[in-house]
Amino acid sequence: MTMKQVYTIIFFLLTFNTLAVGLPTQPYDGWIETETDHFRIIYEEISTESVVEIIGFCEDVYISVTDFFDSYPEKITIVVHDRIDAPYGSYYPAPPHINMYVSPPSTPVFGAKVDNWLRFLLIHELTHYVNMTIEKGPFYQLSRVMGKSISSIPGGLMPGWAIEGIAVKLESDFTDGGRGNNPF
Repeated sequence: MTMKQVYTIIFFLLTFNTLAVGLPTQPYDGWIETETDHFRIIYEEISTESVVEIIGFCEDVYISVTDFFDSYPEKITIVVHDRIDAPYGSYYPAPPHINMYVSPPSTPVFGAKVDNWLRFLLIHELTHYVNMTIEKGPFYQLSRVMGKSISSIPGGLMPGWAIEGIAVKLESDFTDGGRGNNPF
């Protein structure tokens, strides 16, 4: 086996493993889907209360974050998880979507304890989404032909501080908490 063949195999394994990270671990059987002007929210019945709260502010958060970037994605998928007792969220590029794990933190690990954990979480993860799928530049033009995930390629080349820094800035600017407001 030549080195070229070895590198080709490694490339394909890394590519397919990276794409598989964004796939859900559970099927969406029996899940509920609801939509707002800019969001498609997928959730289980046990998450209804959290989803109602998210629907109450998601369009305001959309305006704040998209105005910051001057980039306005059409329909953003959010998957709400209520079976995991951990406070976090994530942005996945393939296919582009946001995961929101809605259990609130028990300590003020993200700066001063925020009045609305779900709003804080959506601001942070939506910042990643809009930043990674920004509607500008050559990768955006390619994504119009090859699919939305292509526009996320530059994010894979950015240092972590460049990706998290913007999200921390906006979570701090648009909420009463945030790591930028944390004196520690």
